[in-house]
Amino acid sequence: EALDVPDYSGMRQSGFFAMSQGFQLNNHGYDVFIHARRESPQSQGKFAGDKFHISVLRDMVPQAFQALSGLLFSEDSPVDKWKVTDMEKVVQQARVSLGAQFTLYIKPDQENSQYSASFLHKTRQFIECLESRLSENGVISGQCPESDVHPENWKYLSYRNELRSGRDDGE
Repeated sequence: EALDVPDYSGMRQSGFFAMSQGFQLNNHGYDVFIHARRESPQSQGKFAGDKFHISVLRDMVPQAFQALSGLLFSEDSPVDKWKVTDMEKVVQQARVSLGAQFTLYIKPDQENSQYSASFLHKTRQFIECLESRLSENGVISGQCPESDVHPENWKYLSYRNELRSGRDDGE
Protein backbone atom coordinates (compact mmCIF):
# COMPACT_ATOMS: atom_id res chain seq x y z
CA GLU A 1 0.00 0.00 0.00
CA ALA A 2 1.30 3.45 -0.92
CA LEU A 3 2.04 5.89 1.89
CA ASP A 4 2.19 9.68 1.79
CA VAL A 5 -0.55 9.97 -0.85
CA PRO A 6 -2.65 13.09 -1.44
CA ASP A 7 -6.00 13.38 0.28
CA TYR A 8 -9.17 14.33 -1.62
CA SER A 9 -8.56 18.04 -1.09
CA GLY A 10 -4.99 17.66 -2.40
CA MET A 11 -6.29 15.81 -5.47
CA ARG A 12 -8.77 18.62 -6.14
CA GLN A 13 -5.89 21.11 -6.10
CA SER A 14 -3.67 19.14 -8.48
CA GLY A 15 -4.41 21.60 -11.32
CA PHE A 16 -3.08 20.99 -14.80
CA PHE A 17 -0.29 18.64 -13.71
CA ALA A 18 1.04 17.07 -10.52
CA MET A 19 2.84 13.82 -9.66
CA SER A 20 2.28 11.41 -6.80
CA GLN A 21 3.60 7.87 -6.33
CA GLY A 22 4.42 7.54 -10.04
CA PHE A 23 0.97 8.78 -11.13
CA GLN A 24 0.36 11.93 -13.17
CA LEU A 25 -2.59 13.84 -11.74
CA ASN A 26 -4.70 16.55 -13.31
CA ASN A 27 -7.84 18.46 -12.46
CA HIS A 28 -8.38 21.33 -14.83
CA GLY A 29 -10.89 23.15 -16.97
CA TYR A 30 -14.52 22.18 -17.08
CA ASP A 31 -13.90 18.46 -16.60
CA VAL A 32 -15.72 17.21 -13.49
CA PHE A 33 -13.12 14.47 -12.97
CA ILE A 34 -9.71 14.40 -11.33
CA HIS A 35 -7.56 12.06 -13.43
CA ALA A 36 -4.68 9.81 -12.33
CA ARG A 37 -2.50 7.92 -14.81
CA ARG A 38 0.54 5.80 -13.99
CA GLU A 39 3.57 7.35 -15.70
CA SER A 40 5.04 3.92 -16.50
CA PRO A 41 2.05 1.61 -17.10
CA GLN A 42 2.34 -1.94 -15.81
CA SER A 43 -0.15 -3.38 -18.31
CA GLN A 44 1.11 -3.54 -21.88
CA GLY A 45 -2.10 -4.43 -23.74
CA LYS A 46 -4.45 -2.11 -25.59
CA PHE A 47 -7.48 -0.85 -23.62
CA ALA A 48 -10.40 -3.20 -24.37
CA GLY A 49 -13.16 -1.17 -22.71
CA ASP A 50 -13.09 -2.85 -19.28
CA LYS A 51 -13.73 -0.62 -16.30
CA PHE A 52 -15.03 -0.68 -12.77
CA HIS A 53 -17.08 2.00 -11.08
CA ILE A 54 -17.14 2.66 -7.36
CA SER A 55 -20.40 4.18 -6.13
CA VAL A 56 -20.68 5.84 -2.74
CA LEU A 57 -23.03 8.30 -1.08
CA ARG A 58 -22.34 11.78 -2.48
CA ASP A 59 -21.19 13.28 0.83
CA MET A 60 -18.86 10.36 1.48
CA VAL A 61 -16.62 10.76 -1.59
CA PRO A 62 -13.77 12.40 0.41
CA GLN A 63 -14.01 9.68 3.10
CA ALA A 64 -14.10 6.94 0.42
CA PHE A 65 -11.06 8.48 -1.28
CA GLN A 66 -9.22 8.57 2.04
CA ALA A 67 -10.01 4.88 2.58
CA LEU A 68 -8.93 3.84 -0.93
CA SER A 69 -6.07 6.18 -1.84
CA GLY A 70 -3.27 3.98 -0.47
CA LEU A 71 -4.55 1.09 -2.60
CA LEU A 72 -5.16 3.16 -5.74
CA PHE A 73 -1.65 4.65 -5.65
CA SER A 74 0.00 1.34 -4.72
CA GLU A 75 2.65 -0.22 -6.97
CA ASP A 76 0.70 -3.47 -6.57
CA SER A 77 -2.50 -1.98 -7.99
CA PRO A 78 -3.55 -3.55 -11.32
CA VAL A 79 -5.03 -0.17 -12.28
CA ASP A 80 -2.81 2.14 -14.35
CA LYS A 81 -5.49 4.78 -14.94
CA TRP A 82 -8.38 5.97 -12.78
CA LYS A 83 -10.44 9.04 -12.04
CA VAL A 84 -12.56 10.43 -9.23
CA THR A 85 -15.35 12.99 -9.46
CA ASP A 86 -14.62 16.51 -8.23
CA MET A 87 -17.87 16.86 -6.29
CA GLU A 88 -17.63 20.67 -6.24
CA LYS A 89 -17.79 20.78 -10.05
CA VAL A 90 -20.74 18.44 -10.55
CA VAL A 91 -24.46 19.25 -10.30
CA GLN A 92 -26.32 17.65 -7.40
CA GLN A 93 -28.45 15.22 -9.43
CA ALA A 94 -25.89 14.30 -12.10
CA ARG A 95 -25.27 10.57 -12.57
CA VAL A 96 -21.72 10.83 -11.21
CA SER A 97 -23.04 12.69 -8.19
CA LEU A 98 -25.32 9.82 -7.16
CA GLY A 99 -22.87 6.99 -7.90
CA ALA A 100 -19.95 5.94 -10.11
CA GLN A 101 -17.78 8.68 -8.59
CA PHE A 102 -14.67 6.58 -9.16
CA THR A 103 -13.77 4.89 -12.45
CA LEU A 104 -10.95 2.35 -12.65
CA TYR A 105 -9.74 1.43 -16.15
CA ILE A 106 -8.36 -2.08 -16.55
CA LYS A 107 -6.06 -2.93 -19.48
CA PRO A 108 -4.92 -6.41 -20.53
CA ASP A 109 -1.52 -7.11 -19.06
CA GLN A 110 -0.11 -8.90 -22.11
CA GLU A 111 1.14 -7.23 -25.28
CA ASN A 112 -1.27 -9.34 -27.37
CA SER A 113 -4.10 -7.56 -25.47
CA GLN A 114 -5.14 -10.70 -23.59
CA TYR A 115 -5.51 -11.03 -19.84
CA SER A 116 -3.33 -13.58 -18.08
CA ALA A 117 -4.93 -15.76 -15.39
CA SER A 118 -2.60 -14.28 -12.77
CA PHE A 119 -3.60 -10.71 -13.71
CA LEU A 120 -7.31 -11.59 -13.54
CA HIS A 121 -6.73 -13.13 -10.11
CA LYS A 122 -4.81 -10.04 -8.97
CA THR A 123 -7.61 -7.79 -10.23
CA ARG A 124 -10.25 -9.84 -8.42
CA GLN A 125 -8.26 -9.66 -5.17
CA PHE A 126 -7.84 -5.90 -5.62
CA ILE A 127 -11.60 -5.42 -6.10
CA GLU A 128 -12.30 -7.47 -2.96
CA CYS A 129 -9.78 -5.34 -1.08
CA LEU A 130 -11.45 -2.10 -2.24
CA GLU A 131 -14.86 -3.45 -1.19
CA SER A 132 -13.67 -4.43 2.29
CA ARG A 133 -11.77 -1.17 2.82
CA LEU A 134 -14.91 0.87 2.09
CA SER A 135 -17.02 -1.32 4.35
CA GLU A 136 -14.46 -1.23 7.19
CA ASN A 137 -14.47 2.58 7.01
CA GLY A 138 -18.25 2.84 7.25
CA VAL A 139 -18.71 4.27 3.76
CA ILE A 140 -22.30 4.06 2.52
CA SER A 141 -22.75 2.79 -1.03
CA GLY A 142 -24.23 5.00 -3.75
CA GLN A 143 -26.38 4.32 -6.78
CA CYS A 144 -24.91 1.73 -9.17
CA PRO A 145 -25.18 2.81 -12.84
CA GLU A 146 -27.98 0.98 -14.67
CA SER A 147 -25.61 0.05 -17.49
CA ASP A 148 -23.23 -1.77 -15.10
CA VAL A 149 -23.32 -5.30 -13.70
CA HIS A 150 -22.09 -6.63 -10.37
CA PRO A 151 -22.26 -9.80 -8.29
CA GLU A 152 -24.68 -9.67 -5.36
CA ASN A 153 -21.83 -9.56 -2.84
CA TRP A 154 -20.40 -6.32 -4.30
CA LYS A 155 -21.83 -3.34 -2.41
CA TYR A 156 -19.77 -0.56 -4.00
CA LEU A 157 -18.16 -1.76 -7.22
CA SER A 158 -19.72 -2.51 -10.58
CA TYR A 159 -18.34 -3.46 -13.99
CA ARG A 160 -18.97 -2.33 -17.53
CA ASN A 161 -17.27 -2.76 -20.87
CA GLU A 162 -17.67 0.66 -22.47
CA LEU A 163 -17.22 -0.73 -25.98
CA ARG A 164 -20.20 -3.08 -25.56
CA SER A 165 -22.42 -1.33 -23.01
CA GLY A 166 -24.67 0.60 -25.37
CA ARG A 167 -23.99 3.88 -23.52
CA ASP A 168 -23.42 6.74 -25.94
CA ASP A 169 -21.16 8.90 -23.80
CA GLY A 170 -18.53 6.24 -23.08
CA GLU A 171 -18.82 6.95 -19.36
